[in-house]
Amino acid sequence: MSDKKKILVIDDEDHILHLFRDILSNEYEVTPVNRGQKGLDAVATSLEESDPFAMAFIDINMPEMDGLTTAQKLRDLDNRIYIVIVTGGQDAMIDRIDETLKHDSILFRKPFSVDEVIQLSRNFTKTWDRDRELEQKTNELQEEINRRLEIEAKIKYRLK
Repeated sequence: MSDKKKILVIDDEDHILHLFRDILSNEYEVTPVNRGQKGLDAVATSLEESDPFAMAFIDINMPEMDGLTTAQKLRDLDNRIYIVIVTGGQDAMIDRIDETLKHDSILFRKPFSVDEVIQLSRNFTKTWDRDRELEQKTNELQEEINRRLEIEAKIKYRLK
């Protein structure tokens, strides 16, 4: 498992995949794939290896499986992944994205700048890290509550 956060890029255009990889590979472990199903397979494998992706950039217009469908299926596999829907079009789809993905997603329009890609990636991966820390602390607190409830039950039993 790498110390770098993992970012998935799904786009059917090779030059876009190369662009994202070039922009992000110094800071992140970037997995570029050219089809939605390949992205789903990559996420499934990462979960099996307990090394999940923090976020995914997904092109909205792809053959076979469009980006929103891909994103929804990714979210079904891993509800914690942050999703950036990338579009070159001007169609108003923010409501569809929100309705479909529910949380932790954003619409990102082409053409984009290098700085925008870096900033989005940094913000989402840092937030993903904080979310994992909160999950861990929540689990630890729940274990402590359970431990105290067991002790309380034993004390009540002894007092009877």
